[in-house]
Amino acid sequence: MVRFRRVRPSQDITGTWEVNFVEGGPVLPAAYTTTNLASWTSQDDPEAKRFAGTARYTIGFDHPAGEADDWILDWAAFAKPPSSKSTAT
Repeated sequence: MVRFRRVRPSQDITGTWEVNFVEGGPVLPAAYTTTNLASWTSQDDPEAKRFAGTARYTIGFDHPAGEADDWILDWAAFAKPPSSKSTAT
């Protein structure tokens, strides 16, 4: 989940995300929409699972009152570190 906040209170950004593949390969997967912000590798599209490159995630939302310099986009909830597996030897 992505949020923007102006010191307080924070506000969730919800809605439909548009995901467009910009450059990379081996081929550009088809664009898609989603309400669940996640990696493109979680899609059922086999081309998206193989894709290495750049994609653009876009969403529209109503901004809070005030100047844009007063806002902070908080990506922390989305940018979770990848899970790791440990192997006992």
